[in-house]
Amino acid sequence: MSTTRETGTLTPMCIGGNFWLKYWSEANTEAGSNPHVGKYLGVYLAFGIGSAALVVVQTLILWIFCSIEVRPLQPHTHALSY
Repeated sequence: MSTTRETGTLTPMCIGGNFWLKYWSEANTEAGSNPHVGKYLGVYLAFGIGSAALVVVQTLILWIFCSIEVRPLQPHTHALSY
């Protein structure tokens, strides 16, 4: 199940990739073949790399915010562990 942050981050890249695949398939249907494969694969690859980059950024942001939230609790939990 995805959270709101995941949905907000990943949705634009997924939608862009889906629209690109639709455009690519329509171009193939009109031409009757698969012209300019490199161009279509390159753009689709860019969507994939962009999506992966957004996941990395999202993970870093969540990691930073979680470490800030936990930091005030660390001295208290450390004292209780003895």
